[in-house]
Amino acid sequence: MGAKVVLSGLFYPMAIVRYFQNALIHLQNEGLIELFVVGPYTGRQIPWAGGMLIDCPLPAPDLTLPMTSQVSAQVVQQRIPFKPDLWIHVDAAYSLHHRPDCQYVVVGTDPHCVDYDHARKVADRFYNMQTPYMKTGDHWLPYAYDVRYHSPLANALNYDFGIVGADSRQGPLYDNRNRLVQRLQKAGYHVLQIFGKVYDDYRNLLTQCKVGLNWSTRLDTTARVFETMGMQVALLTNRTPDLAKLGFRDKVEYAGFDDMNEAEGMAEWLMTDENWIEMGALGRQAVASVGHSWDNRVEHIFLEAGINVYA
Repeated sequence: MGAKVVLSGLFYPMAIVRYFQNALIHLQNEGLIELFVVGPYTGRQIPWAGGMLIDCPLPAPDLTLPMTSQVSAQVVQQRIPFKPDLWIHVDAAYSLHHRPDCQYVVVGTDPHCVDYDHARKVADRFYNMQTPYMKTGDHWLPYAYDVRYHSPLANALNYDFGIVGADSRQGPLYDNRNRLVQRLQKAGYHVLQIFGKVYDDYRNLLTQCKVGLNWSTRLDTTARVFETMGMQVALLTNRTPDLAKLGFRDKVEYAGFDDMNEAEGMAEWLMTDENWIEMGALGRQAVASVGHSWDNRVEHIFLEAGINVYA
């Protein structure tokens, strides 16, 4: 067995830490690492927006922790059956107190809305997923797509536009997203808007759409950007700073907009001469050929940690 790795985080049925877990399980199945997973576990429950139940509960961590940031990583380490070579903590507003006695990296998944100053102090490397919120010493690690859940699927195209996801929150931050759906429907387009669907259900629904919709609530370049491209679905999204830094080209790999009127204009352009077909193919090529999968993100962490399990 290769390198010994601990993964910690908050294990909702749908969370970014699950994609890190998928990538690490793949390495474990290849005999390249030994993995131990720790953190709070909520079963089918996602506590966002007053609570949601997801139909695909995933297995509990190897060691379930209480839902409090006062848990000491050093105490947890005493219950792990090996001395870790690397500990990866995926922080989505759940952090561990102190740090373990090994190489320790923290991935801040939500820097647009979570204070990571404590994580920066205790981590050997702190990975920030959004450059507009980076501070001195941060390492950039963008979101990604999961090769197992966000690949193309040959489906009948039943919708012009669609937005699918786990998060059904409403309120001012999401007004633009909802109004765009309404405007497109009023313009005569067939639009799918549905939440509470994840993993295979998400893929099955979005690949029935010619174009996937996204509207970032702040300056964050969301995971939905990579996931939509990964599924070879054309992307209509508001422009965010990281899109250009990632090398994605407007009106080539995605259709960008800055306001509602431009969003409607870009929607019309996508449908003209079926521009969505070429954009979907180019978007897929962009994320797959350059290496924007979660497997690639994990490989990057390992290499920066000086642990080459890929040789």
